[in-house]
Amino acid sequence: MIKKLQRKIFLLLMTVLSVILVSALFTVNSVNHRSDKKQTAAIIDKLMLLTDNTDEHGRKFKNNSALASAQYYVVITDDTGTLRDSQIITSNAQLSYDEISSYAFYAFNDNKEYMRSHHMAYKTLKQNDNTTKIVMLDRTLADETRMQLMAVSLTVAAGGVFLICIFSAMLSRSLVKPVRETFDNQKNFISDVSHEIKTPLAVVNANAEMLEREIGENKWLSYILQETGRMNSLVNSLLDLSRAERDTKEKICESFNISACALKASMVFESIAFEHHLNLCTDITPDIYFDGCKDQIQQLFSILIDNAVDHSSRGTQVKVCLKKMKKKIILSVSNTGEPIPEDEQDKIFERFYRLDKSRNRDENHYGLGLAIAKAIVLQHKGQISVDCDNMVTKFTVTFQSS
Repeated sequence: MIKKLQRKIFLLLMTVLSVILVSALFTVNSVNHRSDKKQTAAIIDKLMLLTDNTDEHGRKFKNNSALASAQYYVVITDDTGTLRDSQIITSNAQLSYDEISSYAFYAFNDNKEYMRSHHMAYKTLKQNDNTTKIVMLDRTLADETRMQLMAVSLTVAAGGVFLICIFSAMLSRSLVKPVRETFDNQKNFISDVSHEIKTPLAVVNANAEMLEREIGENKWLSYILQETGRMNSLVNSLLDLSRAERDTKEKICESFNISACALKASMVFESIAFEHHLNLCTDITPDIYFDGCKDQIQQLFSILIDNAVDHSSRGTQVKVCLKKMKKKIILSVSNTGEPIPEDEQDKIFERFYRLDKSRNRDENHYGLGLAIAKAIVLQHKGQISVDCDNMVTKFTVTFQSS
């Protein structure tokens, strides 16, 4: 639960901070791109106006600081797009005549007022004498600067996401630390209290039994024995849950025959299933070995089979399957009965949660069985899930095999 909460906080921080970073960089590049387009259009329009005042020999206009560093070409073409040699105005020219002619022909046939091709921006203007004036502005340097900004932005984004990942991991760990400590204290409290309660319960139970032997059967003593039995069952369940949630390093882990454990647990419940008028069948692949805590896995089988038997309709079947598929060991326990509502399927693994709240308290069901089962599965790095389909409820546990 703590790891799940930490993972959610980590993903939330990563998503929010990454979106902010990427949005900021995208905004910077977008503003730069729009500014470049606006500046390009302004220069081309100014060139179009200024060239109307040049002399007939096409000399470059002078004393205009705004155009001093620009690389532009102003040409006149005939009605076929052919360049007129005597009508070329240029500044800081770096293109050959053939290249200028090629760009002019492309602009003439493009038939658009503003356009951008490769690194050349241009504007065309039809004139009264069937000629076309074309202003072309070389934006190679501006485009290279814009691409450099994009490259820097991508580098900053990659580095920023990496730093955000580290920051989010540290912050999420820090944020869940108080929750982890509180949860650990709660588990220790439950374990300590359960241990402390067991002794007085044993004393009360022993004295009640001795008194019953001396005075004979008595309904008040039977009530005492019944309730101390229930309380002892609850304490044992709490201790089982506490042990299941401890670090597996503290447990005795070994390689054992998990198939034998499944078969043993199934045989124990055969008589109970018979009393409930149920058919308990098994489909267990023999000699599957698993590394883990044998006692806990045995308890896991017992909890799932007991749960299936308790919630099966009379005259139906409880099926226990154990298979090995590649590097996965898959256990499934299914039964036919009242299905679990979809909105409550996640809740059934919580402590003290009982789907059937009207269940008789004498059955000693406290809503801890599936919580213990989930704790055992998680401690063994496995997954547990429940699925309901056509009145069949199926619990599936998946372990990684060595």
